[in-house]
Amino acid sequence: MEAQKIIEEKMLGPWNESYQPMADLHITFEHEGGIADYRQELDLDTAVARVEYRVRDVIYTREAFISAVD
Repeated sequence: MEAQKIIEEKMLGPWNESYQPMADLHITFEHEGGIADYRQELDLDTAVARVEYRVRDVIYTREAFISAVD
């Protein structure tokens, strides 16, 4: 609730009634060993972007909801 209150007080107003991004998030994964079987996909029906890859015997999957710019 506190985050919602801050957004309403600081990021919304009569000139803009939509949510604005607060920041860009950059994540660095320091895997030991090489990356194999790298795959990216975007499902336009569900608006989900997915990245999948393997490091040694572990398969990593990242999914994110993607929204249109407008």
